[in-house]
Parts: sequence; structure tokens; C-alpha cells
Amino acid sequence: TDSILGIGLDMYLGSNSKFYKMLGLPQYKTLSMSREYLVADAMKGWLTSDYILNETKSNLLTQMVYYGKVLFALDLIFPEMEERLKIGYTSEQVQWCKNNEGEMWAFYVDEEVLFSSSHMEIIKYIGEGPFTRGFPENSPGRTGWWLGWQIVKSYMRSHDNVTLEQLFLEENAQKILTQ
Repeated sequence: TDSILGIGLDMYLGSNSKFYKMLGLPQYKTLSMSREYLVADAMKGWLTSDYILNETKSNLLTQMVYYGKVLFALDLIFPEMEERLKIGYTSEQVQWCKNNEGEMWAFYVDEEVLFSSSHMEIIKYIGEGPFTRGFPENSPGRTGWWLGWQIVKSYMRSHDNVTLEQLFLEENAQKILTQ
């Protein structure tokens, strides 16, 4: 609500919780289900409830930049927090993204998916999963979030006069990517 943030503590019992195994939750999902991820997840929940993405008018790039803005806000709020906690990855998954950023961009461009408005196409790169479709199985899911974060970080480095509120109000993802 406008003044209450609810947190399901059952989502932070530890990645090896016997309850998650009993429920049959997949390992990729439970990797970030420990208390160290709670604060970042709570802030992502708050930000995405206050700055709502209009999915009906968006394409993959718009959604990538939207989640990049959310993660960038976490950079400002928690400058000392590890990247993996902000995005909900393991350290190895963050390193995979850093090592393969060029290949990821090449894939997104070669497959001509950046401007796709197809929900089925977008979910491959934005949605939860054991890996990102089209990438090796050791890649993390949601690589669209990670690339969007890199777009926003780059944009904000060259636009230091832009406030966080102005960033969230800027709806032109193409402009942010270009600049």
C-alpha cells in the first residue's frame, strides 16, 4: 500500500531449505531465496510498485531499460551492496554476464529482438528461468535486466545532471540506449 511493504519471509529461508525441496521449487529459483537478498528484493518491490511499467505499450528494450533503472536506483540507495544481491544472481552469474557482455549484445542485435513487442519473445530475456534462451545453460536467466542495467549506468555516467526521478520519468528507452 502507500505506507506498508509486506515481505514474505518464507521466501528467504535459505537456498538449501528443506521446505523448498519439499515444494519442488527449481534450483535456479532457490539460489536467491536467502535473507541476504531480502533488502534488495524489498526495494525492487517498492520501486516497481511506485514506478509502474506499462507492458502493453512496451517492447523488449523498454523493459530492459525499465529494470535497468530499478537496479540503478539500488546502486544509489545501496552503493556498497554487491551486484549479485541487487539483481538476484550468484557471484558466478554476475561474472558470466561481465565476461559475455559483448556476445550477449551481438545475440540481441543479430536476433533482432530489441524492439520486439511479443510477450513470448520478451519473457525469454526478462523472465525468470534457469538460463536465458539462446545462451549457454550456464548463463543466468533475466539477462535483459543485466544489459538494461548496463545501459542505464552508461547513460547516467554521461548525464550526471539527471536526477533519479527524471530518469524514471524518461520513457524513451531508445533515447537512453542511444545516449
